[in-house]
Amino acid sequence: MIKFFLYFLIFLLFLFFIFTLNKKSSLKFKLIYLFFFIFLIVFAVWFEHKNLKQDSKVVFLIEKFNHGENIVCKEGNVSNKFFNYESGTQSFVSKKDNLIIDIRKCEL
Repeated sequence: MIKFFLYFLIFLLFLFFIFTLNKKSSLKFKLIYLFFFIFLIVFAVWFEHKNLKQDSKVVFLIEKFNHGENIVCKEGNVSNKFFNYESGTQSFVSKKDNLIIDIRKCEL
């Protein structure tokens, strides 16, 4: 929620900049600046939402892994009996083989 207010504040500052400091520009250029800035804000919000969704999925998968539950991945099932979790690479590393499974390829 705080990020929303931050984006809104940046938007208001940008509007202030366009309409007060840049009086020599025509209305057409001001509208182009405005639409470009709105596009940037929408892209930033979408990107942030996508990352938060991915991060919450990763946290949930790590919790399941730490509690000994099986996690379904593309390469097979992962459990803490046969795999270790490496937080630096966010992947599961096999205890016996050199198999490395990226956590982003796993499902809830």
